[in-house]
Amino acid sequence: MVSSTENKCHIEEVKRTKLYLKNQHHYIDHHMGAIDPRKNSAMNGKIKLVDDHPAVIKNQQGKFESPLNIDDDIIIETIPFNHSNLSNQSFSIEPYLTITASLPQLSIAALCLVISVLFNLTILAVIHERVPRSQPPLPDVAFSLLPKIDHALDISEYIILFMVTSTLTMSLLHYYRTFILRRLFFIMSILYLLRAISMAVTQVPIANQQYYCSPQLNNTETIQWNRMIEIIISRVSHMSLGMGLSVNGRHSFCGDYIFSGHTVMMVTTFLFMNEYWLKNRKNIIYRLLKYVYFLLVCIGILCILISRGHYMVDIIIAYYIATRVFMIYHCVCDNVTQMEEIKSTKRLKTIWWYNLFSYIENDTIKHRIDVENRFDLPNWSQSKR
Repeated sequence: MVSSTENKCHIEEVKRTKLYLKNQHHYIDHHMGAIDPRKNSAMNGKIKLVDDHPAVIKNQQGKFESPLNIDDDIIIETIPFNHSNLSNQSFSIEPYLTITASLPQLSIAALCLVISVLFNLTILAVIHERVPRSQPPLPDVAFSLLPKIDHALDISEYIILFMVTSTLTMSLLHYYRTFILRRLFFIMSILYLLRAISMAVTQVPIANQQYYCSPQLNNTETIQWNRMIEIIISRVSHMSLGMGLSVNGRHSFCGDYIFSGHTVMMVTTFLFMNEYWLKNRKNIIYRLLKYVYFLLVCIGILCILISRGHYMVDIIIAYYIATRVFMIYHCVCDNVTQMEEIKSTKRLKTIWWYNLFSYIENDTIKHRIDVENRFDLPNWSQSKR
């Protein structure tokens, strides 16, 4: 129940719906999702709690009071969400969009990506010695149905370069550019860490016997640990300059099959462009762009199979993991930004990357920032994002 002593209680939320208590000169900003104003605006002034998820009242001291369960008559007024409304509220999102404000989270996300990529390349440098080169390729349905064209892998990698360039350009022109970039970096770091672990535990025969693989070390000789470390560092440095692509001639080490890094890059970049640019666009041009990018991903995957760059199972696993990690990350982000009490996130905290997630998304969680599709040119002179 809301008593007269709680006249200034409120619930913080960016998307506002004003709930006016009858005979009182204040309003409560309800927690988004707790009350559906479209369903309740004509219910004789009574509030219905939906999905058994009650709103929570926050008093002036910042303490959480009892769940919102109002029996008093109310008047519900829905305020359309836009940034002019935000500017009129006490909360302003602008300070959290500057480079300075977002630099710690962005730096941690970028560092996670660098560590995961280097770990990925280190694993490849080691398992290169374990690949069974004398064995024939494993039976594969795609190999049986599709022709073999060695240079088709180049087409796939050019598509990857185009997709990555498009995603980075979209991110830099986005209003929430630093939020998107750190999400991109962190999600890619999770994917590459999982890929490195998969590569380390299982090695399969080379899918394309014509693909050039650098010579393996002489297994009959005993190599000192310091010499082996030097070889690994040299290999990692060599592959790092080529960004993991064979089109530039610097990816000549074999064994990185399970799962496909090419597929991960294409699928993840498409998901980001769809989520933060093309989704829910009514203009026919945006719809066509969405289909074009989707078609490019399909062509890229087909080229991987035609060139025998990966087994079909590598691509299936890569697609599944990339889409699941992307969706889980954004579901967790949406979930915790709509929860007031920390006890509501106990189940989410069992995710192994949740602690890093909660730091990287600290401002979006704390201030209930909803990243919408909005673009503007970066103003670097004012250190915007």
